[in-house]
Amino acid sequence: MLNIGLEFYHPPDIRQTTTARPDILSINGIVIECKTIKSLIEKEPWFNPKEISNGQRKHLDYYGFARHFLAFLAIGTLWRPRRLWCIPWETWVHMENTLSDYGKDLGFRISLSKLEEFPQYELPWNPTTKVWNFLSSHPIMLANNRSPHLSSDWLPHSLRFPEEEKTK
Repeated sequence: MLNIGLEFYHPPDIRQTTTARPDILSINGIVIECKTIKSLIEKEPWFNPKEISNGQRKHLDYYGFARHFLAFLAIGTLWRPRRLWCIPWETWVHMENTLSDYGKDLGFRISLSKLEEFPQYELPWNPTTKVWNFLSSHPIMLANNRSPHLSSDWLPHSLRFPEEEKTK
């Protein structure tokens, strides 16, 4: 995350937790919940949307719909070849609602082939550097298109007023 100029509030945590907050909270206004695709031994690997807890959904809804944050769901494999999709939360919610007849039933699984319908959100894995690469067309890169560590970032954009000296 630091490679693309995002400073995270707490590191990603993909193990099963009861914590409701998203896995990655960036001070740059980006929120990401990380999940893994299960079942390497079945015919087709899948992800169960019920693994996103109601608390996590509440946070993603809050940041993605009620605030000016960018909220994402990152879903990836832990086996080779490594694959990862970082899908905007709004896109994910629309797909879930479409597949579940608008929330009436969450008893479905998202297959790996369904995720392959979103090539624009797939992040390539670099085995040499062992990092995921965001393509320049990914929404995170479009929103965060420059490094936040430039000296020009500290130039004032808002009005500045002379400060009064404090008298003792």
